[in-house]
Amino acid sequence: MRASVIIVNWNGKHFLKECLDSVLAQDFKGFEVILVDNASTDGSAAFVKEHYPKVRLIASPENTGFAHANNIAAKVAEGEYLVFLNPDTAVGKDWLRHLLAPLERDPTIGATGSKLLFHDDHAHINSVGTFVSVFGFTGSLGDGQPASEFSREQELFAPSGGGAAIRKKLYSEIGGIYEPYFMYEDDVDLGWRVWNAGLRVVLVPNAIVYHKYSREQKPHKYYYMARNRLWCFWKNSRKRELIRLFPLGIAFSCALTTAFLLTLQFSKAGSTLKGMADGLLHLPRREPARNGLAARHFTGPTASRSIAFQKLGKHFRA
Repeated sequence: MRASVIIVNWNGKHFLKECLDSVLAQDFKGFEVILVDNASTDGSAAFVKEHYPKVRLIASPENTGFAHANNIAAKVAEGEYLVFLNPDTAVGKDWLRHLLAPLERDPTIGATGSKLLFHDDHAHINSVGTFVSVFGFTGSLGDGQPASEFSREQELFAPSGGGAAIRKKLYSEIGGIYEPYFMYEDDVDLGWRVWNAGLRVVLVPNAIVYHKYSREQKPHKYYYMARNRLWCFWKNSRKRELIRLFPLGIAFSCALTTAFLLTLQFSKAGSTLKGMADGLLHLPRREPARNGLAARHFTGPTASRSIAFQKLGKHFRA
């Protein structure tokens, strides 16, 4: 088995037909599809069991989070490569072939990322990966840019978790996705650990994913992002990067909290503040890099300023 496509679902039955139909129509041979249902209440598991007998269904009795669900699937996966895909997506017939090609031709590449376009606007990018800024924040690379951008294969800090591939052996060696994250920032962390292991992460621009991205920014998202961002910096940074990133990460969350308060978005302000506090109170064990590969791919000051203004504007409008 060459690849295992892993999809984690929670109450996403309305997405599953288009997603699974597109995945099963791939022109790539020798892959399996594993769907982990995180205790959905909308009939998702029964729908998959009835209509998609070729899909390996893992029905979890409780919602243990995105990270844990992916790790459960990875343990039983038979493929040489693990491929992670969101359920609220659709892919072209050549997506998997393109996504895995760099891994098959170049042993120095540990993980690859898809180019995510908005499902309702194919002319614009949703994400081509994730980044870490030298100013202490993280985010989606390419958000809102024309689809013609990022047209060449290039190195990334980390792939977007909405459509990524990694060598299964490497995934196991670096410990899989860090389960306490539950959700959000797990892709940043995983990409960071690929670089820390001495392998590369690359964008595959022809591996297109159409993402039904929700523009609604719910308060709980800010809790997990504020908490997990600090954990990610703490876990993976060398001391020389940590002394800069960690306090700037705190400052960014404080600035975001202030912005929410000024715009009367009190639930988002509270979630951000609580996430930051929990992150500081429950810091994980450090597993710092032994090389500078990840740090060389931090987003620099000029690009970071531009992205910061874009992100703050997005949060104010949400």
